[in-house]
Amino acid sequence: MRTLKYLLCALLLGDAFNRDQYTVIKDFYNTYFFGRPLRTITKAGDRVLELGCGKDSLLIRSGIIKNLRVTGVDIFEPYVKLHNSDGLYESCILADITKIDFQPNQFDTVVCMDVLEHITKDEGAKLLDKMKIWGRKVIITTPNGTVPGIPSDGNVYQGHQSGWTAKELEAHGYTVRGTSGWRALRKPDSQLRHLHPFVFWASLSLVSDLIVYFIPDKAFHLQATYENTAKNLERTM
Repeated sequence: MRTLKYLLCALLLGDAFNRDQYTVIKDFYNTYFFGRPLRTITKAGDRVLELGCGKDSLLIRSGIIKNLRVTGVDIFEPYVKLHNSDGLYESCILADITKIDFQPNQFDTVVCMDVLEHITKDEGAKLLDKMKIWGRKVIITTPNGTVPGIPSDGNVYQGHQSGWTAKELEAHGYTVRGTSGWRALRKPDSQLRHLHPFVFWASLSLVSDLIVYFIPDKAFHLQATYENTAKNLERTM
């Protein structure tokens, strides 16, 4: 309801809304468009592994985490301490995601959102294959190509070390779609390149989102998913 009110204000009053209101609109988009696989692939009670869970991932901001049994993994100790005290995760492990290991099919779903670009290409290639073993389903998002990382919270691990294309993810057996709209409409930090008038540029990005979904090479973000069907299991064995 708040989101609809803010959108109407933006439409009628131009850009007369503050940063907090903009954040509500942004989270609405991330929950129902960018993070759509979190709602369509996971189901209540699922055991979920979130790699590189960070401080406030989309699982938290969307509220979906409340319906799941989530194990988080992060290399930045302050985030791990935060989540082990806030009660949102069943557990949060302090570890390097390139070195940790789990049992085959230990989780219903493995989530790795905007994390792949933070490790090297070789490490990422190995992780792409491991995730398909650890979980029956996998959800990944990563920028399309190489973009700079923007450190915050004193987290030295937030720099980007690699960039990925749709073809590279598909080569590892993932189904890839485009999201976050046409790449040219966004800055390297993923924010809209133009905000005035907000309704025009946001609408243009949203419409382009529907197009690049089928043409991931033109999207700002790549959305890769995998499901361990019987056919796929034969390929990995």
